[in-house]
Amino acid sequence: MSKSIHSTVMLGSLSISFPEMRRNAKEEAAKIEKDAHASTGTVSATKHLMSGVAQHKEIKDYAAMCRAWWSTVSLPWFDGKGAPRAVNALAITDLKIELGDRKRKYFELVDAFMPLYPVVRAQRQFEMGDLFDEKQFPSPTELRRKFAFNSDWYSLPDSADIRVVEGVDAAELKVIADEAALSEQRRLAHAMEVVAQKLYKAVKSMHTTMATPIGDKGAKFNNTKLENILMVAELIPSLNLTNDPKLKALAAEAKKLATKSPDELREDEVKRKAAAKEAETLASKLASMFTTGDEEEE
Repeated sequence: MSKSIHSTVMLGSLSISFPEMRRNAKEEAAKIEKDAHASTGTVSATKHLMSGVAQHKEIKDYAAMCRAWWSTVSLPWFDGKGAPRAVNALAITDLKIELGDRKRKYFELVDAFMPLYPVVRAQRQFEMGDLFDEKQFPSPTELRRKFAFNSDWYSLPDSADIRVVEGVDAAELKVIADEAALSEQRRLAHAMEVVAQKLYKAVKSMHTTMATPIGDKGAKFNNTKLENILMVAELIPSLNLTNDPKLKALAAEAKKLATKSPDELREDEVKRKAAAKEAETLASKLASMFTTGDEEEE
């Protein structure tokens, strides 16, 4: 398995920097406490220097959307926020193209905002009165440098690459290599469970709705139920780190399920029951592929 996954798995990272332009207002909070005869630490205050600037918020929202997308198209590998995530190596080319497109869009938004910044800064000086602090507003050049959109790709670390280290005997190196290999297997197993859980969650949601009789609470069927299944199923090739044929087959079943007519599923009780049974069977198959209770938190 070690040799196989080192030819099919790649690690990638996405880092997006967005200057929030928020500053602590400690002095102002302290003055409020003093004037109100309140205890120290009772009041906290923050200056939102770009509050109400639509172009600034648009950049923030787009950055959040890109981070959410990255979590969808990749799988957890190392712990920690911003840590490299895993994908099937065959998906790298398409992901690089998509990342390039998203990076261009990000900086198009940044470039649309930057000419407005000096104007907003001048407005804030008038609006904030004594709260205005010129040092809290970087120059346009400094602010522009704070925006970043970077992606990197790495080969999967291989415990077999551990070399002789001076001062460490062969037995210790073997222990290190064995522990690394075991950790790798655990990470792979967890990642593959996350894939199955993603598809299970979408299919189970459809089953729950289809199993509810028309007219009852929770029976309302939206097209997004099918769209969500299709979206996850189409991601399986890039998320199937081991090229597991069973997962591939289940993804194909999910795609078939997602092609059903939304209008018929809203109005035809017989077809709803049939779809519910089909979704239940598929969900059961997917559930057999994982043991943990919760999908990755995003």
